[in-house]
Amino acid sequence: MRFFIFILLLLIFGFSYGDTIVKYETNFVGLSAGIVTVDIKSPQDIDCEGKTKGLFSIFYSYEFKFKKNGDNYFLEEITNGKKRIYNEEEIMKEKAWIPLFVSMLTNSHYDIGSKLKVGNISVIPEENVQNEIYFFNVKNSNNVRKVIIWYDSSTHQNDFPKLIRIVTRKATIDLKRL
Repeated sequence: MRFFIFILLLLIFGFSYGDTIVKYETNFVGLSAGIVTVDIKSPQDIDCEGKTKGLFSIFYSYEFKFKKNGDNYFLEEITNGKKRIYNEEEIMKEKAWIPLFVSMLTNSHYDIGSKLKVGNISVIPEENVQNEIYFFNVKNSNNVRKVIIWYDSSTHQNDFPKLIRIVTRKATIDLKRL
C-alpha cells in the first residue's frame, strides 16, 4: 500500500511540475505549412521547434530550433539545406514572430493599454472581445505589425490560445493549436 501511495505521489508530482508541450499547425498565405512544437519548462525556459510539411515542403524546406532562457534567445534554422544561427539582435529584427509567439503562450492576462515586453519589442493590448479575442499592436519591430489571439472561452486563464495570428509586413502567419 505504501508503495502504491509513493508511486501515486511521484506521478502527481511529475505531472504537476513536468514540461508542458503544445503543438500548433502553421498556415502561411492560407496553406498548411508545418507544425510548431513548444516545450514550456517554465515561462523563462522554453524550447520551440518547427518544420515545414506536406506540399509546402516540396517548394520550401524550413526548420528551426528556438530557445528562450530568461531574457536570452537562441535561434538555429535550416532553409533549403543552408544552416544559419541568429544572435539576439538578428532574431528580434528578422524573426521576431517566433519570440512573440512563444511569449504569447506564457501570458494569459492582458490589460488594455499596458505593454508586454518581448526583447526590445512592445506588444500593446488594444481590444478585447468578450475575453475570447485579443488584438495587439506591436511597436519597435521591423517586421511584425499586429498580433490577434483567439481563446476557446472566457475561462481561458489555464488554456493555450486556439489561434494566434501574426501579421507581418509581407504576410500573415496563423498558428492553430492541435
